[in-house]
Amino acid sequence: MAQMRIYCDYCKQSYYVYQHSNWKSDTARQCPHCFHQIDRQTWDNIIVPAFGAFMDANMQLIKDMGGGSTRFAVNFEEDYYFPNMEVKE
Repeated sequence: MAQMRIYCDYCKQSYYVYQHSNWKSDTARQCPHCFHQIDRQTWDNIIVPAFGAFMDANMQLIKDMGGGSTRFAVNFEEDYYFPNMEVKE
């Protein structure tokens, strides 16, 4: 199951959007803690295609393994954090 972790710089908290969720909806781009939203154009033109590309890459890896046990999966984690950011897990 694919998931996308989103960090909100307004309230300094993170939330997840899962593959099985409707991640193309407005509620997915809205922080559930403080209700700020990611700009629709940024969401639709950058974030959704990137999330889809990673899901497609993982599906291709599964297909290349012949549908058997998958030994590889792609996971993207950022290494840039906002100044003074406290990560809450």
